Amino acid sequence: MKRFIFLLIFILPFTSRATNTDSLWRIWNDKSVNKNKRLNILHDLAAHYIYKNFDSAIYIAKTELEFAQKHKLKDWEATAYSLYGTIFWQKGYLPNAIQYYLKALKIMEERKD
Repeated sequence: MKRFIFLLIFILPFTSRATNTDSLWRIWNDKSVNKNKRLNILHDLAAHYIYKNFDSAIYIAKTELEFAQKHKLKDWEATAYSLYGTIFWQKGYLPNAIQYYLKALKIMEERKD
């Protein structure tokens, strides 16, 4: 059930909100900030760009995924794959979206979330 809810959340469009992206990037680049907060910042940035700039949203998802993999943060790796899925879904690239959602689901199943 958690998997379904998790995926459903990422299938639903991100709500648009005013975001000071400069401040968010500054926090992301501050290595003294804990990893989870930094990854949350990337997710906020993705929410800002998902409807505005496909390339920026993809860049952020890639950054999130690489950071999660480097630090062996499986939950965040699954979240990054879901982010990729949402970005592609929003753009209408459904086969790509499904591919990334399935990668996220596989990680969650392996973790038994």
